[in-house]
Amino acid sequence: MTSTVRTTLLAMPLPRPTSPPLPPVADGPGLEHEAHPSAVARALAAQRGLWAKHVRFDPAAPYEVTVYDDGRHEVVLGAWLPGQVSSAHEHLGRPGAVLVLQGALQETTWHVVTDGPEPGRRHALRRAIEVDEVRSHGSVHVHALANTGVDPALALHVRSRG
Repeated sequence: MTSTVRTTLLAMPLPRPTSPPLPPVADGPGLEHEAHPSAVARALAAQRGLWAKHVRFDPAAPYEVTVYDDGRHEVVLGAWLPGQVSSAHEHLGRPGAVLVLQGALQETTWHVVTDGPEPGRRHALRRAIEVDEVRSHGSVHVHALANTGVDPALALHVRSRG
């Protein structure tokens, strides 16, 4: 049986911008200085013109590009083909949120047991993040994102500057 990969958003390769233009975000909810990363993700997801031109699916690895940075929040667009996994990375001191725009992702987070009979033991937790779903995380967070589905996936990853 063969499977078909559907790419519904600008699947053509785009040049990786060296310094993407960062236009001001239109006035709207969730962009105040103390805005929660999930509110920023939703506000910017609604501004498709800001990120859609940067969509690229790279067969070698998940693709990431910064599409917005106002000094308070950095917003990265990620694109995964089926089977691709981002490397595990940490967000120490930088709370954030992931909003899936297309497809679905599986997030693996690692927690370190700090008490009990096995302090220091690492525990992995996996959960699905579906289209239009936001997964927020605190300022101490280690995770990896994977596309375990059959369709390409896109997500905005907001990283607060604290």
